[in-house]
Amino acid sequence: MAVKIESLLGGMAASPPTMFFHLKKAIEDPRSSFEVYGNIIEADPAFSARLLKIVNSSFYGFQQKIESIEHALNIVGTEELSDLLFSTWAIDRFKNIPADVIDMKEFWRHSIACAYGAKIIAEYKQEPDIDKYYLAGLLHEIGSLVYYESLSDQAVKIIARAKEENKPLCEVEEEELGFSHAHLGAELLKEWRLPDVVVEAVRYHHNPMAAKQFPLHAKVIFLADVIVEKMKLGQSGETVVAPIGKDIMKAVDLPKFVLVHTHNEIKNSFDLVFDMYFGGN
Repeated sequence: MAVKIESLLGGMAASPPTMFFHLKKAIEDPRSSFEVYGNIIEADPAFSARLLKIVNSSFYGFQQKIESIEHALNIVGTEELSDLLFSTWAIDRFKNIPADVIDMKEFWRHSIACAYGAKIIAEYKQEPDIDKYYLAGLLHEIGSLVYYESLSDQAVKIIARAKEENKPLCEVEEEELGFSHAHLGAELLKEWRLPDVVVEAVRYHHNPMAAKQFPLHAKVIFLADVIVEKMKLGQSGETVVAPIGKDIMKAVDLPKFVLVHTHNEIKNSFDLVFDMYFGGN
């Protein structure tokens, strides 16, 4: 039975906090300073605590505890800071999805690993907006969470059917809902006013050759997603691993050894990255 995307998104009460958009606006203003950023963040005690938790995680590995927002800003950088804060909010937003649908810690394990993999590939490509690759990687499966939350009984059946029939999750979603989680996720990120580059990468991460405006981003997220699926890091509900075709490798202009390098980097360092979000939990 087809479901309207608008009805699912309309039922979502929580949107990103205004603090996030105020911070984005300040970052884009060349007249702003660390003092301005700090004042915006400190106005939200929960976000302040999250930021300090991130910079004090084992990923950054500082021997001395970072106790001030200003010090944290000097360490993380403004763009990375904004995306990290948004990421932690998104993780918190979907924390109440029933465990019989998906293990949320395993879901985010998959998503964070994909984000890290996308970052590694983008760094090899010497891309200027690596933070956008990371954010798109982290949010690439977020459309699943919308219907996992709103249609939990149907979600269980969709995931089970995809597994039983050995079909890609997107294919079963199209048949059961009338749209895929990739489409739903892109529409959600539009509602959240995220950059077009992130929206398109999420929309086409299963069909990257169809991305037109920001084609490289979608392809990199696709590659990172496949690597993580093959590593069996976490779980998003997907059971079929897509093949990496020669067309993708040619379009990205990527030597095969980069995929091996990305796999090894994730294997060696992922626990530290995951600890940024879930350390101590």
